[in-house]
Amino acid sequence: MTLRLCYVLLSPTFGMYQVAADLANRFCDEHEVHLVCAESAPRDRFAAAVHLHPLSKARSSGMDPATLDLLTLLQIMRQISAIRPDLVHFVAPHIWNLPLILWLRLKKIPIIYTLHDLDPHHGTRFSGLMRFFNSCIVRLVDQLFVYGRVYKERLAESIGPERITIIPLLHLFLSYEQEQRLLCNLAALNEINPGSQDSPSVLFFGRLELYKGLATLLQAWQQFIEAAPSTRERLIIAGSGDIAPYSPGGELPDRVEVRNRFISDDEAIALFSDCSLLVLPYLDATQSALIAVAYLFGKPVVVTRSGALPEYVVPGETGFVVAPGDAAQLAATLQIALSNPARLRVMGEAGYRWYQQRRVEEYQTLRDVYLKAVQRHA
Repeated sequence: MTLRLCYVLLSPTFGMYQVAADLANRFCDEHEVHLVCAESAPRDRFAAAVHLHPLSKARSSGMDPATLDLLTLLQIMRQISAIRPDLVHFVAPHIWNLPLILWLRLKKIPIIYTLHDLDPHHGTRFSGLMRFFNSCIVRLVDQLFVYGRVYKERLAESIGPERITIIPLLHLFLSYEQEQRLLCNLAALNEINPGSQDSPSVLFFGRLELYKGLATLLQAWQQFIEAAPSTRERLIIAGSGDIAPYSPGGELPDRVEVRNRFISDDEAIALFSDCSLLVLPYLDATQSALIAVAYLFGKPVVVTRSGALPEYVVPGETGFVVAPGDAAQLAATLQIALSNPARLRVMGEAGYRWYQQRRVEEYQTLRDVYLKAVQRHA
C-alpha cells in the first residue's frame, strides 16, 4: 500500500530537521513523502526523493508568537490540501500546530504527533506556552509518539495508553550523502579505530546549555584527575555556546580540550570514532539521540537518571547510569570505566547490537502505526 505522507516541521530548529530527515528518508523509497517546513530547512539532510515545501518564515523559536503570519498559515493549509496526504505527521513543536491540527480534524485526515519534551528543559523560552499547547494537542491527535516508557505512563493517565506509541530516538547528525557513506563504511571504521589507545578520551558533545550538566562534569573531571594525576585520558568538550559560566576566570581542569564552535559533520565523525566513552551528565533531559550515535560508533555511554535516558542504557553492558548533579558519583564511574579499556570495547559492541535491533523494531513500529491510522480513517 503506497501512501502520501506529509511531515510538518515549521520550526527553524536545525536538530529537528535531523529527526524529520530520518523519518522522511526511510520512507521515501516506498511512499510519496512531503515535508512542509521552514524556509531555512537544510536540503542536504534529505534524500532527493523527499519533496520539500519551505513556507514557514520562523527564525527563532517555533513557539515565538512573533512568528505568527496568517497569510503564511493559509499558504501552509493550501499546500497541505494540494498534497492530498493520507496522513500528516507533526515532527516538532510550533505555535501553528494547534490550529493546523484542528483544521486537519475537520478534513478527517489522520494525525500523528511526536512529543519531544513533555517537560520543557530548564530555561526554555515559552515553556509555559509549550505546556499549554502540549496539553491540548495530545487530546486531539490520532496517535502520539513519545521517546520513553516514563512518558507513556504519565500520559496514559489522562488520554489512555492505546493512542501512545513508544519509539526510540535513533537519528544521526549528518547530511543524507554523508550518512549513506558512513553506514557503508562503519563496520570497517569501528574495527580499525575502536578508540584511541595512545590518548583515550571522554567526549561531551553538543550545544552548551545549562540543563546539560557541564558544570557537574567539570567538577567530576577535576576529582578524577586528582585521584589519578598521571592519567593519559582527556575530556573533550565539543559544541557551540557560552563556555564562560562553566570556567570561572577562564580556568578549566587539566587535560580538558574545548572545541567551542559549531562542529562540522566530518569533525563529529572523527570525534565519535576516536573517543572511548560518551558522557551525558544532563540535569533535566527528556532524551538524547547522542546515545544511539555513540552505540552506532561502538562506544559506551554514561548518562544520568533523567527523563527517558536510563531506558536507553543496559547498566554494565552498554553503559553506566548515575544520579544527575552528583559529581562524586560521576567521577567514580569515570574511574571505573576508564580503568578497563577492554571492557569499554565489549560494552561498545553491545551498544552497537542494541542500536541495530532497535533500528529494525523502530521502522516496523512506524510503518504499522501509519498503516493502522490510515485504515481507521478509510
